[in-house]
Amino acid sequence: MVSIVHFQPHGRRVEARAGNSLLEIAREAGISIESICGSAGKCGKCKVIITSGASILSPMTESEIKALRETTRAGTRLACQARVPADGSVTVEIPEESRREHHRLLAKGVEPRISLDPAVSKVLLKIPPATLKDVRADDDRLLQMLFKKARIKSSISPGVHRDLPNALRRESWLATVTLFREKELIRIDPGDTTGSLYGIAVDIGTTKLVAYLLNLRTGDIVGTESMPNPQIPFGEDLMSRRQ
Repeated sequence: MVSIVHFQPHGRRVEARAGNSLLEIAREAGISIESICGSAGKCGKCKVIITSGASILSPMTESEIKALRETTRAGTRLACQARVPADGSVTVEIPEESRREHHRLLAKGVEPRISLDPAVSKVLLKIPPATLKDVRADDDRLLQMLFKKARIKSSISPGVHRDLPNALRRESWLATVTLFREKELIRIDPGDTTGSLYGIAVDIGTTKLVAYLLNLRTGDIVGTESMPNPQIPFGEDLMSRRQ
């Protein structure tokens, strides 16, 4: 026999295995309930209201009692601590503050002025075309011009050689090379692409992830995307140690 858990206001009826917590049951059903302590019963974020069937749930744990000692609403439990029996029916109301999808993520803040020193840079090169008198390989001709124009001695990443012949010839031997710390040539593009240099900065927080697309020439933020950290269910303390 199985227990039945009704989650409101989602209107979901879920069959539950005996001994599972309400939080585990909700997650298996795709229902998000906030929790940042790794189900230790300490953060108090996963508060739910038991509107029926409260008597058949497992007794309150010491950590749950401590976390809920200032709660006045009857039927309040921590979803990570309340476990269902082998048989019975429970109705659970998830209050708005416990629903993870309602969180607003802060992705903007103070942007101090800094000196730009990106790890990647671009150099525009006009390469002498191959002739019967100059039969050197394309990469040798390219590296010679790079040193002549920018006084940079660089190696070429293996993957660049595949694009090298076409990139040099498409725009009549005018090409832009992208360098990593002026030591490794990591990309070559036909024509002049020096005006386009972008990078991504990622802020990995305990509760959110934010990615910024940056113009590496001006330092301007071109775009921003954010989302809740998917590791939240495993606990804020655990994520802090991993970082």
